[in-house]
Amino acid sequence: MIAGFCALAVAELVAAVVRPEAGPVAAVGGAVIDRTPPALKDFAVRNFGTNDKLVLQLGILALLAVFAMAVGVLALHRRLLGSAAVLVFGVVGAVAAIGRPEGRVSDALPSVVGAVVAAGVLYLLAGRLSPAPGPSPAAGGRDAEPGHGTFDRRRFVIAASAAAAASAGAGLLGRRLTSAVQAGAAASRRDLVLPVPGSAAAGVRPPSRGGTADQIVARSVDGMTIGTPVEDVMDGRDAMLALGMNGEPLPFEHGFPVRMVVPGLYGYVSACKWLKDIELTTFDDYDAYWVKRSWSRQAPIKTESRIDTPRPFASPKAGTIPVAGVAWAQHRGIQRVEVRVDGGPWNTARLAAEDSRDTWRQWVWEWPATSGNHTLEVRATDRTGATQTEERVGTVPNGATGWHSVVVDVS
Repeated sequence: MIAGFCALAVAELVAAVVRPEAGPVAAVGGAVIDRTPPALKDFAVRNFGTNDKLVLQLGILALLAVFAMAVGVLALHRRLLGSAAVLVFGVVGAVAAIGRPEGRVSDALPSVVGAVVAAGVLYLLAGRLSPAPGPSPAAGGRDAEPGHGTFDRRRFVIAASAAAAASAGAGLLGRRLTSAVQAGAAASRRDLVLPVPGSAAAGVRPPSRGGTADQIVARSVDGMTIGTPVEDVMDGRDAMLALGMNGEPLPFEHGFPVRMVVPGLYGYVSACKWLKDIELTTFDDYDAYWVKRSWSRQAPIKTESRIDTPRPFASPKAGTIPVAGVAWAQHRGIQRVEVRVDGGPWNTARLAAEDSRDTWRQWVWEWPATSGNHTLEVRATDRTGATQTEERVGTVPNGATGWHSVVVDVS
């Protein structure tokens, strides 16, 4: 366990110099997310919400702890072999870091250096635990069997304490270096004064007007790539590179210093945060991050709706019950929302005012509810006349579909 702690602490220190994304926990976590089946990802989001990545990281640390204990037992019997097994940690971390789409050769350094240091620490500590040979039978000793002697407890405690203290220091230094970089970014955000745009950009033509490029590839500082159709960006919608939000520079979690926003497209093809550069290219020449993982190249947001109240399995009293929620069809707008009970006729809901065709729209229907168990369903129709499909499909490859339903028990 001490050797494993050394590995993580030293790796974090090296990652602070290379780049934080190269740390073994971040690299392995990213690799796991890349290879996780969509159904399992949906399960994690449903059950853990925004804590899903934290749960993943804790799971990785727990597995590392189990691995460390197993290697420790091996090292007690086969000191050299156990120490060499620690290098597996470095290989896994290095392969995960380099193998990611944004990976660099230098990203292998944190895992490799951490593993080498941990192997040395384990070899040293396992040597301190090796028992001295017991007295021989001729001398009247009782512990004549190999491995039943005593070990130098004091030397082991000193070595283990020194290794733990040095690791804690390395980890703390790594944290401070990373924090210093983040503090510099925070200072730059505080000092930023948003300029007033003088004019709209010109010079790029979409394919419908003779342009040759049909894809914009946006790249993030953390290596993410997002591919967006040029045609959609330039068809008149409020596509933008956002520098501010609510009159202030963008918060870090929303992509400071600049992010891309394209209404009407799912985020995985439009919403690149921490934007570093953009490139005009074609869909035939380049596949962005999610496309390489079997998602669609183009993903306009589908016409959808949901019931927010009453909640699933609620127990309202009989009488007039407001059934309400939101509907959306970005860049098309919502024309109608309908609700039905127990598969009966559709009832038209009342729509709230529409701010723009790119915003969600609230709706409500007054339900004369009777006692019993009931199923409520909702569907929306956009301004092109297209009605939300009943067919249920998952999020891959280009967004989920189906009518949202809620079961309630009216008393």
